[in-house]
Amino acid sequence: MAILKDKVATLLEVISGARVRVAPSFFAKPEQWFWERKIEVMHNHPGYAQFSAVLRDHIPDGIRVLDVGCNRGLETAIIAKTNSVVGVDLYANFVKAANRRGIDAVLFQI
Repeated sequence: MAILKDKVATLLEVISGARVRVAPSFFAKPEQWFWERKIEVMHNHPGYAQFSAVLRDHIPDGIRVLDVGCNRGLETAIIAKTNSVVGVDLYANFVKAANRRGIDAVLFQI
């Protein structure tokens, strides 16, 4: 039984390592992976571009914007073209991804 437990533990470690390289958020917080997936689906939805444009129409150019729940900075990057933007998110890897897009994003800690 101990050998089986060791083999299962090793297998899970290998699978986890592969998953972490592909999508690190899954093993950090499972609920984040599902949220991340919904965001990806939403951004690929044909109606999202229209919704995004309507949203941005209500943000005047040249103002300071706080994007709470900036995710990986997709929308934030668009808003940052004409505004000064700071993004905030609960997940460190979302903040890092937004930072890689050139967004000034910070981790919100409760």
